[in-house]
Amino acid sequence: MSAQLVSIIVMFISGIAVGMVIDGTRIITRQFPIKFIRDIARYLEGLVWLLLAISTFYLLFLIKGGQWRFVDPLAQILGIISYELFFQNIARFIGRLFVNIVIKPIYFIGHVFVVIIRKIIQFVIALCLLIINPIFKFFKKYLLKNFKSKK
Repeated sequence: MSAQLVSIIVMFISGIAVGMVIDGTRIITRQFPIKFIRDIARYLEGLVWLLLAISTFYLLFLIKGGQWRFVDPLAQILGIISYELFFQNIARFIGRLFVNIVIKPIYFIGHVFVVIIRKIIQFVIALCLLIINPIFKFFKKYLLKNFKSKK
């Protein structure tokens, strides 16, 4: 009986964890500064659901040797519902905090780096054109005329 109780408690806690991971995935993909990530959010969420299902069955395998009872998914569903009712606001706050403190600054630093590299490349190209432009004008004005007149 104690193994069954431990199994129910573990599946209940895993349900809370599943709810937290899925909700965190939704929050992070919605607030991600790169549009591509927001576009593929449903596929990422499906992949997360698949990984969570595999990890849940692995957890059942570790606890009960792979024996599955009807109580196990019910305990996990109850954990997901309890997450939705009691822990969701706290987890969403932590998710928004994570996005604003970790992801957005990293994105900003990367964006600034890319802009600086672009500006350096544009400057080098402008400098090369500034140096080459008089040579082209000289070629068009004098040398091209001489080549055409000799023919």
